[in-house]
Amino acid sequence: MLSIRVIPALKKDTVTLIDDRDPHRDSEHLQLSNFSLLEDRETGQLEMYMTRFGEKGGDRNVWCADCWKYTLMLR
Repeated sequence: MLSIRVIPALKKDTVTLIDDRDPHRDSEHLQLSNFSLLEDRETGQLEMYMTRFGEKGGDRNVWCADCWKYTLMLR
């Protein structure tokens, strides 16, 4: 029996930055790790929804964040 091991990996030249912390605008508490990714069945586009937790500061303000929708078009 032949066993093939597949290792998932990204191609460096295909990676695109979608969002990043702006040190002049965003709090040091900003988290960009919580997101959902869906595929629109009609268009084939990917929809990413991300809440920028902590964008307005820490403590109680960490939960006062907007949810952003990013539409990703694959080429």
